[in-house]
Amino acid sequence: MGREPLDRLDRFYTGGQPHHASRPALNFEMAGGEVVRTPHGATLVLTRRYAWDALPAGASFEAVRAAGWAPASLDTRLPDRAALCGLACIDIETTGLSLGAGTVAFLVGVIHGEETGAVLKQFLIRDFQEEAAQQTLLAEHMGRFEVLCTYNGARFDLPILRSRAIMHRIDAPWLEHPHLDLLYPVRSVWRKIWPDCRLATAEMRLLGVVRHQDCEGWEVPLRFRQFLHDQSEATLADVLEHNAQDLVSLYCLTAALLRLYSDDFAGFGLSQTELLCLARSVYARGRRDTGLRLYAHACNMGRLDPEFDRHMRHYVRLLKKQSLWDEARRVWQNMAASSTGADRFWAFLEEAKFLEHRLKVPAAALEATLRAADELAAFTDRELRSRLADEVRLREIRLRRMQKPG
Repeated sequence: MGREPLDRLDRFYTGGQPHHASRPALNFEMAGGEVVRTPHGATLVLTRRYAWDALPAGASFEAVRAAGWAPASLDTRLPDRAALCGLACIDIETTGLSLGAGTVAFLVGVIHGEETGAVLKQFLIRDFQEEAAQQTLLAEHMGRFEVLCTYNGARFDLPILRSRAIMHRIDAPWLEHPHLDLLYPVRSVWRKIWPDCRLATAEMRLLGVVRHQDCEGWEVPLRFRQFLHDQSEATLADVLEHNAQDLVSLYCLTAALLRLYSDDFAGFGLSQTELLCLARSVYARGRRDTGLRLYAHACNMGRLDPEFDRHMRHYVRLLKKQSLWDEARRVWQNMAASSTGADRFWAFLEEAKFLEHRLKVPAAALEATLRAADELAAFTDRELRSRLADEVRLREIRLRRMQKPG
């Protein structure tokens, strides 16, 4: 392959001038920038520090600072505990949104905690020639952490960083560290409640952070291309702020979610819908006692959620799996007083099963079955009503036979 096609590609990215042309050094001193040299050349590292009391989710950070991180509460594949300085959140800004080999992470931001506060470092390339140096510094910096945290990083950030390290032959074992992707615990609770589960939505809803004059994600590649052309620090100023805000919000969101998913969270401050979804998510992550306790709290709030009956049926199934029959019976007996015929039908049918199989009282079970049959009149779905009527009829026949002598 001749040099001419490469020269044309070079000029495309730099606005008509090859990227190795002589240019003034940009070190972003006003933003905490420092030029760092490596065996692969020099690149830029920008550092910011945040005091603990200057961060949102301050109450959530108190527990983290006292006992460390508990990532396993959000993902059972992760360690139970990590030190305060052992978890790092990472976010990248790229030249495109694809996962192809041509997408470059020109800015990689990392935030972690220390005793005095949070430290944010941004690894910025000022030219494509600096990417190998960036990847080298990033590997050195990330090697100290136990757990990585991202937002949708499993599908975007980490695959891109892995491919860039391979292309530059940089050993990056840190990419195989335990990884917590916050998108999934957020989705498990709020996907049916919020309009979307983007990081900006999560930070607004959970942290109360509202951005003003933020750089939109689609603008970022255009800003970097313009920066390569005009070599002006002002061109990337908004991109650096956008990345820093993403990282601070991600770090605070991690602490807030760990508090919500903790065993001592009582559920106060959440709507019934949020509480029911949180209970289901916590239970699915193996913390059954905490999940059932949150279900009980939501149940005591009364019928507020439009799908309350569906959640209660699931709650009863979980209680029955744990052989917590008394608690399960209290739930369906409360549903027997519902104004909805479908709820009453389900409650009487559960009572009939319990009386027949647990208490061995066929006469009482038959009475509950007949009450369930009466509630079928409220069903407007003919096919469903017919199917349930067949089930109730078979149960009635069996129970009547059980009461016949001999």
